[in-house]
Amino acid sequence: MLTGALAGLPLAYGGAASLAGASASFAIRTRPFFNLSALQAAQTDASTPPSSSENEIPVYLPGGDEAGPTLPSQRGIGAIRSSEGLFRIAPYLGISGIYDTGLAPLTLRPDGVFPSRSAAGVDLSFGITGSKAFRRSMLNLMYRGGYSHYPKIPYLSNSNHQGVLGVTHAFSRRLQLSSQNTFGYLNNSFFGNFGFEDLGNAGSILPTDEFFNSPVLFLQTNQTLSYQKSARLSFSAGGGGSMHWRRSSALAGVKAGNILGNTSYRISARQTIGVTYIFNQFFFTNQYGGSNVHTMNVEYGAKLSRTVDLSLSLGGARVESQSLERVEVDPLIAQLFGTTGGIEAVYRKSYLPTFQADLRYNKRRWSAGVYAGRAVNPGNGIVLTNRNTSVGASVRYSARRWNAGGGVNYNEMVSLKLGYGNYKSRSADIGFSVVMGRGFSWANTFSVRRYGGDGSVISNTFFDRNQYRVSTGIFWSPSSFPLPLF
Repeated sequence: MLTGALAGLPLAYGGAASLAGASASFAIRTRPFFNLSALQAAQTDASTPPSSSENEIPVYLPGGDEAGPTLPSQRGIGAIRSSEGLFRIAPYLGISGIYDTGLAPLTLRPDGVFPSRSAAGVDLSFGITGSKAFRRSMLNLMYRGGYSHYPKIPYLSNSNHQGVLGVTHAFSRRLQLSSQNTFGYLNNSFFGNFGFEDLGNAGSILPTDEFFNSPVLFLQTNQTLSYQKSARLSFSAGGGGSMHWRRSSALAGVKAGNILGNTSYRISARQTIGVTYIFNQFFFTNQYGGSNVHTMNVEYGAKLSRTVDLSLSLGGARVESQSLERVEVDPLIAQLFGTTGGIEAVYRKSYLPTFQADLRYNKRRWSAGVYAGRAVNPGNGIVLTNRNTSVGASVRYSARRWNAGGGVNYNEMVSLKLGYGNYKSRSADIGFSVVMGRGFSWANTFSVRRYGGDGSVISNTFFDRNQYRVSTGIFWSPSSFPLPLF
């Protein structure tokens, strides 16, 4: 699948590394993948300072090179520069042969068992990607869509769409507004995990680890206003909302809202510290209950060298949840009414540590990253209001006419709302792409997902399973660089 971003933008969450020569504001949370922007950045040495021009307006706000290292909560906030050196917004089109195993429709066989299918098919990919800088604003756009058709099991054929629109506007050298908007309609867990999460905002909550091949629609918007009080001190405040709608009434949807505030202080040219508060509220559909989450983090960002960046966050969260649970009734009540159990509204309050660590390496054609994090999210429709822990790593090599790389990820969800136990997934991706000429590229990928695991709430003969995908295809784009793989 193709995805793209502005050349030289720092990639944030999910282990993807910031790109060489980073000088702009937007960041995209990703799982390990191969990005067109890395190929653009490969043409510019990381040690080369940003060029200046009469149209350049450096805005000294959090997240840019002028403001020092970026803190985890400041992804998507930063300096605006002129459009010099930025590639145009461009479309793309591709067709691939695919073979998928472990496809999981949300249906039951007559014997009461969920089916698991394997099938060969054809995948059509299309979209538009790129960025555009204006005198005081920057636009970042990505849309990718696809249709996967399985001739032997047509009822599993599906359409998938994801898009992101980010706009940053500088009112002055001290005041900046960042608007980050995301939407998607997903039917396939592979499509959802490949290369796209969201613009990096601390309040972002997008679907992760969707277990079934069942439609989920999501919409999200976040707005952040940043003010530079002095050369060292800055403040940010913002908020937003999101919605996850799942077609099956057996899976819970969610409506969520968030507010956040951040104070950061640049202690040196290579180090920044800060404090961030985030409030999230979840309302679940298709079932009773919701959650309030208060999170406070102390953050640290450091540029260890010209090629290595480190960001750390450590704090805690207070989670308040309401839900319905089945309880045993008094034996006397059981004799009177002929029932041994009932349903009770339950309020729970819990505290847990949160953290995020991200180490990124970038040097010309190479980029690599390792990451680990723990936070609270609304879940995947099965395990709700959960403590989400993720660990991963990625490596990528980008040349002018080809690129290659791979990544691994581990994710665990432990429910804080109900005693569901936990949900685990592991994934790995490898691949390469080659420019063929006249705008065409050849891309190949191999990916594996494993769901369930020992101690998982969904661990049984069906749910505890592996999923594989093999893909090879031809893509076309006006860009002269190799296309990204995921």
